[in-house]
Amino acid sequence: MHGYGESAYVNAFLGTMFANNGYEFCGIDQQGFGHSGGIRGRIEGVEASISDINNFSQKYMEKYGDSDTKLFLMGNSLGGLISSFVAAGALGGESIAGDTDNRYNGVCLSVPYFGLYDEQILNKVRPMLEMWYKVSPNKSINFGGRS
Repeated sequence: MHGYGESAYVNAFLGTMFANNGYEFCGIDQQGFGHSGGIRGRIEGVEASISDINNFSQKYMEKYGDSDTKLFLMGNSLGGLISSFVAAGALGGESIAGDTDNRYNGVCLSVPYFGLYDEQILNKVRPMLEMWYKVSPNKSINFGGRS
């Protein structure tokens, strides 16, 4: 998930690096950004974004996935905030959209935009964030000579 004012294209370099290391990588433009529909620069709501990413993931897995396919979610800035809500639902909690989901095997948040958001919402994702704090990656990916 891209950040505010961006599109999925900003992650193209990551897609190339992951693909070069044997991983599939795909993304969508949030409503109002990139090649999506919607009013340019307007976020219709976090719930709509959660629904969009869950629908996209479901359709992707139906078309390309199998029982061995692992699905990870990555979000940057605003996309990190939305990804954290999606993952909170995915980890057995209830997302702010009111749904639960267990399709994701992991999540990567890059500078998630938590700064100005409602404390009540942050309290919903805090247990998940505290758990992630204790997890460290166990595999390095070579990013063009750097690990």
